[in-house]
Amino acid sequence: MKKITTFLSIISVVVTLLCTVESHAETSIINPDTIKISGEVKNCAPNTNIEFSYFDICTGDPCSIKTKIDAAGHFNVAIPVYGNQDIWWNIDGARRVLINNFNPGKTYHLFQDISTGEHYFVGEGVQLQNEIFKYGDPYDTAFDGVNLDDKPEKMVRDSMTVLYKKDQKHFKDLIKKYPELSEDFRKYRKASLEVNYALDRLVTINNVDMNLVNEIEKNMLKEEYLSIYNFPLMFRHLVSNRNIISPIDGSFSYYLVSDSLTGRRGVITNECDAEIMQKMREDGVAQITDEELAILKANDDYSMQIARAAQRAKSLNEFSKIQDSISSSNKTTQEKLIEIFEHMDIDKRLWSDYGMLIKCIHLHDYACQRNYPDIMKDMVVTQFLYKDLKQNSQSMSPAVLAKALSLVSNEQFRKRITLQNEIYLNLEGKTIASNGIKDNELFKEMKDGKEILDKIIAPYRGRYVYLDIWGTWCAPCKKLLSESKVLKEKLKDYNIVYLYLASKSSDEAWKNIIKEYHLEGENNVHYNLPTEQQSAIERYLSVTGFPTYKFFDKTGKLCDRDVDAELGCGVLINLLENMKQQ
Repeated sequence: MKKITTFLSIISVVVTLLCTVESHAETSIINPDTIKISGEVKNCAPNTNIEFSYFDICTGDPCSIKTKIDAAGHFNVAIPVYGNQDIWWNIDGARRVLINNFNPGKTYHLFQDISTGEHYFVGEGVQLQNEIFKYGDPYDTAFDGVNLDDKPEKMVRDSMTVLYKKDQKHFKDLIKKYPELSEDFRKYRKASLEVNYALDRLVTINNVDMNLVNEIEKNMLKEEYLSIYNFPLMFRHLVSNRNIISPIDGSFSYYLVSDSLTGRRGVITNECDAEIMQKMREDGVAQITDEELAILKANDDYSMQIARAAQRAKSLNEFSKIQDSISSSNKTTQEKLIEIFEHMDIDKRLWSDYGMLIKCIHLHDYACQRNYPDIMKDMVVTQFLYKDLKQNSQSMSPAVLAKALSLVSNEQFRKRITLQNEIYLNLEGKTIASNGIKDNELFKEMKDGKEILDKIIAPYRGRYVYLDIWGTWCAPCKKLLSESKVLKEKLKDYNIVYLYLASKSSDEAWKNIIKEYHLEGENNVHYNLPTEQQSAIERYLSVTGFPTYKFFDKTGKLCDRDVDAELGCGVLINLLENMKQQ
């Protein structure tokens, strides 16, 4: 429970608009509304790193600004923000304090003594911050240290109610003991308790039903919880849970129930083909008759039947039987659907872009129907767009993106997403050195995974080969690719060939990532094999997750060692040194 509460405290306190993200500095837009912090830190070594961390509410990305303490123990920093701001302050990687409720446009002066833990603000307008420092972090609650994992659902719900009542009593006792506490502190602390209780319920309760989501959402959208004292990011969890329960984002999302002891199997989605096609027809980029649209709509209805079947089914086997029955009754519709798409020859990229547009429209309509404040309507749309752009690693058509951004009122948000799209447009305009991108023609008739891999590695006999099996859709894969330059620098003396095999990835996204993370050069070899050949290699190597790393010696023999990049280069260096001595 402690881990969940820590995560929630980070998520629920963030209200920054745009910021400098160290790993994505080229994409930042500085909002002229900033917070300035000057400080004095006692009993801390000169040149010690200080990091101020928070979240970009336009994109949902964690971000930070770093500076150093000078010889006199002083520092100065400016942080771009939107609205009131809570920020985590970290010194040399250790969290020192949560700085609460900053106001944009102001300058704050902070004092901290590392040896005693004493910290406070000096100057005007800092009473609330100092009261929070003195009378406790509002995110340290009765939930801390309580483990409700794997407990019966009724026990979880009842326990959370009891813990919440304890927090309420503690708050009332605090006010009674210190009647001089400001009205600002009372409002801020009360709102924080409500928000964290709601977030805890959304994240901790396994089977979140629509009634609970409605109750929490109605409560959290009260004016006092959207006031200057707390700007909750409740909608992220509310929309996420609604997306599981009902199709509010333009896709049918549902869980399959698994027969295994692990419980639920995962999410399957089906797009609203009819709505996408109708929008494309309205915009003059596709031609389709009303009769053909009706067939697409019938297929969408079929998908909804499948979704409802998944909700009713008590096992994967039961769901499969229901699905087979529904599929059989819709066989004619399926055949007609295939014919429609074959004769229309629709551009896949454009189809995908319009799919994103329809989802944006659905999300915005949903936010309007629920009376979300304007900034939260914008956040729903821009966070979805940003995450999809990053996930797909390729640009949207500027014309279609402009339609999606017309739903967003905040100019800075629109600029931020447009800039992210331009990054991919620029990447798509660049070329890759041909020697690193390999042709698949040699393997098109091959089916045995070992034989395919042996043929790929054969030209590099006499050199070590470090294999990375990844996918453009895999966030952990891309994170490690972005950091691979450090690993390669430390291993530069070992004459290693870095072999990258992309799994189930489009050519456009594959090449964009190679360019984005600078994975070119004579020691980098890239293949994006057809699915059949790539799957054969993965079966041969018993790949169960992504990324997967393997290492081959100079004879092409597979080494039976864990060489996961996350373990660091020390493991590889030890392996290589042992090989040199053999």
